[in-house]
Amino acid sequence: MANQSTSYRSYVIIAAVVAAITFGITWLLFNVRDRKEEAKEVSFRLADLSEETIDPATWGKNFPRQYDGYKRTVDTVRTRHGGSEAFQKLDAEPLLRRIFAGYAFSIDYREERGQQALVDLYDEIKRAKDRGVTEKSLEEALQLQRKAQFRLDFVAAENSMGFHAPQEVARILAEAIDYARQGEIAAARSGK
Repeated sequence: MANQSTSYRSYVIIAAVVAAITFGITWLLFNVRDRKEEAKEVSFRLADLSEETIDPATWGKNFPRQYDGYKRTVDTVRTRHGGSEAFQKLDAEPLLRRIFAGYAFSIDYREERGQQALVDLYDEIKRAKDRGVTEKSLEEALQLQRKAQFRLDFVAAENSMGFHAPQEVARILAEAIDYARQGEIAAARSGK
């Protein structure tokens, strides 16, 4: 009789554990499904956006946090966290030269921004298209845009923002800005 009682208790415990695990997995799957559905829609659609919308302020109506971050790359206000001004951190904090002694950071430690140059290029390409310039005429500007975008994407994807090779990241960002500015000139000259 004791053996049957123990066996029965074991089955009840196993059934309860299996039921709890099943409930937990089911709840997790429903939660994931709900989050995926939420991600498909903007919570409060204040502005209609399309693939053709290039004005950052329009996007900012639906995505205010991201727009705020974008605006901080445009201004040159110095904040206690650095701001968007390209400045030499070693001049602001001389102790960093000592901390980074022997590393590349002890020679040059700057903050660079390249996003605005690319946005200016997109705006110039849009203006050229509005003037009736063909894709063929914009080919040079579009190639320069791809080169600039690739370099900015590489720096962002690299994720350390140059911690291991700051000079190389600064060089790549400078190339991105240069390509973007060359593209702006090419787009402005196209169709003339």
